[in-house]
Amino acid sequence: MDSERPQAAEVLDQLSTSLSRMLELLQVMVTTIRPPSANTLPSVSATLSGIAQATEHAALKVLDEAEALQDDQARLTGALDRLKAKLPQRDTEAAATWAEAAACSNALSARALKIMSAMEFQDLTSQHIDHTVTSIEDVRERLRNVLAIFDLQVREVASTDSPIGPIRPFIPDQSSQALADSILAERA
Repeated sequence: MDSERPQAAEVLDQLSTSLSRMLELLQVMVTTIRPPSANTLPSVSATLSGIAQATEHAALKVLDEAEALQDDQARLTGALDRLKAKLPQRDTEAAATWAEAAACSNALSARALKIMSAMEFQDLTSQHIDHTVTSIEDVRERLRNVLAIFDLQVREVASTDSPIGPIRPFIPDQSSQALADSILAERA
């Protein structure tokens, strides 16, 4: 039994050394992750949100102009119809010119509809960007939780102006434990 005590002390010493080294590595990880996350994640979210807003604004402007084109085309069609009634019936050259103008009017309407249809991309783009921003915010929240789990004696400043957003007191719950278990299982 006494021979086991030196072995147990040696094992405990190795465990203490390993845990100290792990703590050092975690501290390095936290100080390495925190600065880039302070600028990168909020910046990416803000940039993508700005892009979504800008494309929406541009798309709405294009759609407004396409609708105005359709209104102009409708007025042009009305004017052409009134003009057709005033054309001499035997003037084939005037009839051909009127037909050409009517065809151009119809083409304008078709083009305006194509422009409006093509703007559907903006809606899809906005949805994808919104999904990406939501994913980035999720990653940011998960990173905040991971840092909270491992942030032992490494806190720079305990304020609401944290590099990755407001620091909330970490209260372990089942999901946090599951996250910690998952991280440890990946490393094993």
